[in-house]
Amino acid sequence: MTIYLFTGPTLPHHEAMDMMEDIVVLPPVTQGDVYCAAREKPWGIGIIDGYFERVPAVWHKEILWALSQGVHVYGSSSMGALRAVELAAFGMKGVGKIFEAYHTGELEDDDEVTVVHGPGEDGYHLSSDAMVNIRATFQKALEHGVLDRSGFERLIGIAKETHYPDRYYANILKQANLKGLSERQQQELKAWLPDHQIDQKKLDAIEMLQLMNKDRHDHPQAVRVAWHFQHTDAWEQVQCRVDHRPLDRQVGNDTFETDAALVELKLLGKDYAINRLRATNRAMARELARQNTRSVGEKALTKAVETFRLEHGLIEGGSTEKWLKRQGLRIDEFDRLMREEVGVQRIEAIFAGDINRIMSEYLKLKGSFATWEDRAKEKHQLLASYGLENPGLQSLEIYEEELWQWYFGEFHGLKVPQNLATFAEEFGFETEHELLRAVIREWWYLKLKKRQDAI
Repeated sequence: MTIYLFTGPTLPHHEAMDMMEDIVVLPPVTQGDVYCAAREKPWGIGIIDGYFERVPAVWHKEILWALSQGVHVYGSSSMGALRAVELAAFGMKGVGKIFEAYHTGELEDDDEVTVVHGPGEDGYHLSSDAMVNIRATFQKALEHGVLDRSGFERLIGIAKETHYPDRYYANILKQANLKGLSERQQQELKAWLPDHQIDQKKLDAIEMLQLMNKDRHDHPQAVRVAWHFQHTDAWEQVQCRVDHRPLDRQVGNDTFETDAALVELKLLGKDYAINRLRATNRAMARELARQNTRSVGEKALTKAVETFRLEHGLIEGGSTEKWLKRQGLRIDEFDRLMREEVGVQRIEAIFAGDINRIMSEYLKLKGSFATWEDRAKEKHQLLASYGLENPGLQSLEIYEEELWQWYFGEFHGLKVPQNLATFAEEFGFETEHELLRAVIREWWYLKLKKRQDAI
């Protein structure tokens, strides 16, 4: 009776695996992952962490589908708690204090559980603190007499007003100093915090795993629901998009590299729009080719590979393998992409698919992905070395208006558009805020790079 668990920064993978047997631990959940997990027919699925900004969030419909297939689904701590509240009436089980706070209406905002963290290979290193953890910690400080009621309310207000990427204890205390928190409380809190912070998200995650472990022994049978799952066109489209996606794809490990590389492409001009259109066309043609019953024969595949090698000048022995390694492609991935390429060449059409993933594959196949990936890694390492993993406007030495004038003049030769949100969408950023944070990082990157070059 296997359990599939989606976790990342809240509960480290090794800790989850140490807690129980017969568990498959996966990266934070994204759209389609619960569907893929449920296809494996586990006893249960546990959701703790999930992505929501850079990739589509886990869909309610796929959780309902898993339940309709007899799979027990639990949620806690973060994305899991949010989905559990929304689907409690349909049989999803929520666990922990955070779930209960959302369920009773004590908490309402999604940003209460949102954090900024690094990629999976770095252990999902946190660079911000969750509001729910801050609340629990300051409540404990109040109970222990470290804070009085006025200081507690002031700190909670400051933390809540701070945008979640900038929400961490040092920054909150810095603002509290400017907003009149007494010197005594500041000093006592600074001395008290290191040993008394409460990680409510992790406590809830552990509670959920303990309950799941107990329930699968007490109730080994499949869950039964009293409602009928409704198939819709939107559901069929999601199924179609993820049916051939392997469950063990490591989005938690590759999301940073892929997304960061694409941010570089988005920032530096019209290449993003051009490549997005090409990737869209490829996605459309690939889907139609997948639906076509005509298989790709070995003769056609061999010819496609030979043509590919000639186009890229990969004539010498071993050159193809070196090129693939440089682009981050395994031999089996390359074989799959070339089979798809044959199908794409047969069927020229348009299909709206998972553009970020398709674009990254397209760029890898064309040999330009590594350039953007290298720039993203260099930027990440340089900013991290100065403690600027997620710099905000307050970190800059110029005003926001000057920042926009610099960006549009430097990269696009334009005046600042009146509608930044429209510009952001056109160039692949989901929101104006996402564009702003990328531009702030770019400003710091070029400034620090220039400083280093001058040394």
